[in-house]
Amino acid sequence: MTFRAGDCVLAPPATRHNEIACSDDFEALEILSPAIHDTKAVDVVPGHEGHAAE
Repeated sequence: MTFRAGDCVLAPPATRHNEIACSDDFEALEILSPAIHDTKAVDVVPGHEGHAAE
């Protein structure tokens, strides 16, 4: 998926997602509800072993 300035995305509750790459000037405001969730930083995203996370 590619996001552009001003885009808005609504993801249903419990949607799993990985940010595997972004531009140097990427900014996002993420609003979560309920605000109870697990966030995990990883060096390599499972299934994308050939792409190191930055």
